[in-house]
Amino acid sequence: MLSEATTDPEEAEADGTPATSPTQECSSIEDLFEGSVFSAPAADAVRRLIVIDGCNVARSSCGPSRDNVNCGGLMTVIRWFLVRNFEVVAFLPVIYNNNYNTNAVSVQVLPKLEELGVVTFTPARTARGERRAFINYDDLSVFHHHTYVQF
Repeated sequence: MLSEATTDPEEAEADGTPATSPTQECSSIEDLFEGSVFSAPAADAVRRLIVIDGCNVARSSCGPSRDNVNCGGLMTVIRWFLVRNFEVVAFLPVIYNNNYNTNAVSVQVLPKLEELGVVTFTPARTARGERRAFINYDDLSVFHHHTYVQF
């Protein structure tokens, strides 16, 4: 604790506590926040890449029901990583890049995100069977991109 630190070196040797003052400790903590601990990575640093399963993130941002895909929520997550100097790639099934899809909310942001290169659309097809559903390949695309990305 800061109150237990002593300034007398002889007392410090006797009881094993450090011989520093509380002001010295506080200034070193302040130095951490002002120093290179929280600065942007260097040019030769290892690439920080985030690969996002856009469908899962967009569904989760709609709330507990997960009925719709909220593209605005996906944009918020992408922005959070971009502001922190991460490279971001999000994969989203092409069926959500449609203004007439009633399951997608805020789809007007998708063309701009695609233009910026942070969203990639993956193929999807209609399943054959009793229940009409879409089979998406976004999970496979996320895995493929993660496997073959060059560092």
